[in-house]
Amino acid sequence: MRIREKQGFKYGWWVPAAVMMAVIFLFSAQDDLESSAVSLGFTQQVITQVTEWIEPEITEAQRTEIILYWEPIIRKLAHFTEYAVLAALAAAAFYRVHGFRGIRWMISAWLFATGYAVIDECHQIFVPGRAGRLLDIGIDSAGALTGLVILFGIYSLYQNRRKKEEV
Repeated sequence: MRIREKQGFKYGWWVPAAVMMAVIFLFSAQDDLESSAVSLGFTQQVITQVTEWIEPEITEAQRTEIILYWEPIIRKLAHFTEYAVLAALAAAAFYRVHGFRGIRWMISAWLFATGYAVIDECHQIFVPGRAGRLLDIGIDSAGALTGLVILFGIYSLYQNRRKKEEV
């Protein structure tokens, strides 16, 4: 692996982040009707599975009411999760490729993901029926921060375990 990194393969650590950025871009490129249909379809599947398991006797009208309540929440959670993943992938690249250590790799990854959220919301201004929203940038940024906190926790546990094994 070290030989490959010295030959330029180390930049491969940016590939997962680039793929995640492409996924986010493709979702953002959907017009309002397509985006709503995808979101509603996913919410219907989740709510149908959960309600059949918890309350099999629920009526269709009740299920529809639950779906309409949860759809915007699940939609925002998707934003949050996309950027948590993007920030974690960017953090790995900053750490492995650029040698950022300490808090620097986390701040760089958060700024990277938040910057992409701004670009993504600007992109949505040009998509029919969509709009760039400051609230979405905030949700995306919070998702990025949460992803980094989780990553840092995992990294810290790993480092502590390694130190104990060395002793």
